[in-house]
Amino acid sequence: MGAGTGVAPGWLAHFSPFTDQTPQYIYHAYATAAAGWLAVASLVALMLALITTAIYAEYLWARGL
Repeated sequence: MGAGTGVAPGWLAHFSPFTDQTPQYIYHAYATAAAGWLAVASLVALMLALITTAIYAEYLWARGL
């Protein structure tokens, strides 16, 4: 539940078509391309970690663990 509630605002804040802070905006906010790619990669990694955690937590809950 906690991971799922973290994914929703993060996804809406950065990957929604209605946001001001798109991955392109984040990328261009840094002085170098490497720093921009690192920032976007970190955001994607965080979202994937939260999604994975939510799926695993649901699996554990369904098994009664």
